[in-house]
Amino acid sequence: MRLLPAGRGFRISLVFVMLVVFSMWNTVPAMSDDNDNWIIYFREAEPSGFVTTVNQAISAGHRAPLHAACHELRYLFAPNQRAERGMPNAEAQRLFYAFEDEFDGLLSDSVGEVIARRTGQNMRSVWFCARDGASLKVRALIRAAQTISIDIRSAQLADIIALHPTPLEGHLARDNDVVHSLAQNGDDHSIPRKIDHFIYDANNHDAIEARLQKLGFEIETDRRPDAILFFRISPIDIDAIQNDTRLLLSLCAEFGCEYDGWGALAMQRD
Repeated sequence: MRLLPAGRGFRISLVFVMLVVFSMWNTVPAMSDDNDNWIIYFREAEPSGFVTTVNQAISAGHRAPLHAACHELRYLFAPNQRAERGMPNAEAQRLFYAFEDEFDGLLSDSVGEVIARRTGQNMRSVWFCARDGASLKVRALIRAAQTISIDIRSAQLADIIALHPTPLEGHLARDNDVVHSLAQNGDDHSIPRKIDHFIYDANNHDAIEARLQKLGFEIETDRRPDAILFFRISPIDIDAIQNDTRLLLSLCAEFGCEYDGWGALAMQRD
């Protein structure tokens, strides 16, 4: 069994007391990128079904891009390159992945870095920042790609920051990551188990705990002055978990506290 925490404080607090029994687990193994700063999420407000992957450190403004000149590469899929709901079909994916292999090679050796990717109906975009002059090499690479239509345009840092997930989108994405991690560890999601949650709060313990109990959660008896640890017994169901995430973020917005995620044990039947 392995503990799979979802949040920053939860990881620090819960794993610390259980470290003798359980080891830490990276909560973002569903990422296609090795960089732990990347997060993939679905923007619910967009009806177009875009799935976005962003470098949080950059798009949230935690650090500046390594290069000042930023651009967007926009792939435009032809009708015969689209699958259901306008998403790229297998042939279109093969073409743009082949292009991006060359593109990533071009950006190696500190020439530039990819900031964000977005795939959705009829279109895929890649945002990158690179050295002055690198865009000329990218344009030459685009001209050589005869079988796929790609447009390159300048992008402002504000455009990239706007891609950053909202707090809700970030939490929902991490919910998926943790469920995926459990599955990767052979978890049987149908087995009910304790699902622990963690809220930071220093002022409203009694009122928050009363509300949590009305929502069906149980409160841990071991109380801390700055936090509330609570749980429910349930199978692992992503829809139910994300419903709890929405409820808890709404509760924290009301009480001025901080919801820091959830964790559970990977469980297998004998």
